[in-house]
Amino acid sequence: MRRKYRRGEFGKCPRVLCGHQRVLPVAVFDGPGQECVRFFCPLCRNVYYPRSRFYAGVDGCFFGTTFPHLFLLAFPDLLPDPQRHAYVPRVFGFALFDFQAHEDRKRLERLEAAGETGQKVPPHPGMKLVRRHRRRLV
Repeated sequence: MRRKYRRGEFGKCPRVLCGHQRVLPVAVFDGPGQECVRFFCPLCRNVYYPRSRFYAGVDGCFFGTTFPHLFLLAFPDLLPDPQRHAYVPRVFGFALFDFQAHEDRKRLERLEAAGETGQKVPPHPGMKLVRRHRRRLV
C-alpha cells in the first residue's frame, strides 16, 4: 500500500490549494455493500467521491473507516507538510470580512467589560483595539 500511495495510484486531491496531494482510500461505513470507496486527502483532511467509475464497484469496507489514519500513523514520513497559505476570498482585490477576527474582538470586549482581564491585548499582533463610543438616547 505504501508503494501504491507513493505512485499516486489512488489519485490526487481535487482541491487546487492541496497541490495534487496524493489521496488514500477510506470507507464511510464498515458494513459490506453500503457505500463505494471514497478518498481521504491527508493535507486538507477531506473525504471525496472517486472521479473514476472504476471505483464505483469497489466496496468501501475492504479498506475500512480507519485505514488512512492508521496508515499515516505507521508511516509518519508520508505525512504532508502543513499548508503554506490559506485561501483568502477577495472581491475586486479586497479581502472579505474576517469573521473569526470579529468574534475574537467581541470576546475580548466582553471580557474587558466583565473585568476579567486587566490589560488590553489585541487578538492579532497587527490589529489595533479600538473602543467605540455609543450614543445615549435621551
